Amino acid sequence: MKLGPKEVCEKLSRILENVEDLREKSREFLQAYKDRISSSHKAAVVHSIPSNLQIVIAVLGDGNLLAGMTLSDPFVKSPSPYRMTVDIQNISKIIGEVFGWPVPSVKSGIFELPLKVKFLAIVGPDKWMKKEIFQEKIKGSENICFAEKVNDVVFNRILDLKNHASENIYTSVDDDGIHIAFTAPDYVDDDKIPLLSEMAKVIKSRMKLSTSRFSKLSKQGRIIATATLPLEELWKVNPLEKATNMMRRTLNGYEAFLKGAGIG
Repeated sequence: MKLGPKEVCEKLSRILENVEDLREKSREFLQAYKDRISSSHKAAVVHSIPSNLQIVIAVLGDGNLLAGMTLSDPFVKSPSPYRMTVDIQNISKIIGEVFGWPVPSVKSGIFELPLKVKFLAIVGPDKWMKKEIFQEKIKGSENICFAEKVNDVVFNRILDLKNHASENIYTSVDDDGIHIAFTAPDYVDDDKIPLLSEMAKVIKSRMKLSTSRFSKLSKQGRIIATATLPLEELWKVNPLEKATNMMRRTLNGYEAFLKGAGIG
């Protein structure tokens, strides 16, 4: 069963065709810890691969495979009690051949399913996926089901937003929303940054944007404002265009204030 953009699902299927060795080693690892897991029938070995987007490969208890692309790292959302070491070179080669993306690292370990992350695309066994989708709809949750809504336009917007950095706008996206940091242009002197920050606060309020508490964005220099947009915005507007609009309005207001006050 496949959910999400067609081209992405086809690439995920290609990955699953080339991980037989990983499957066997994962099954052996899961079997070795079976007696220590309280809900062994729900357990799976999950391999989380941070790249341009998060790629997840999971080996279920019955040996079936699933592959997905997620907004967040499963290892950040939930702890894994038993960690596994895998051959990163082989995984890196497969991801590189299929997506053309780098693989800086791989996290592997045993999880109790379902994974508490939102999927942009997922390929897996029909029976298992239908059961998980049914349970999500009953509970009103949206993890695997999230992929049902993701089309090519939304997927490309997410890809653009993931660790975007240009024109004094930095963005990232995860399960909690679209996070944006605005920094002062080089031509703004350090002593003028508080003024620019106040202007950004006014514009952000007018645009009804909430402040981001995403710690990763705090690493950017000369920040004048941060904002978070709900994921639902992905289906309404291009968030980068909204961020660019706020930056433009902030700079226009700042420059108009300096001119009116006769400040050079």
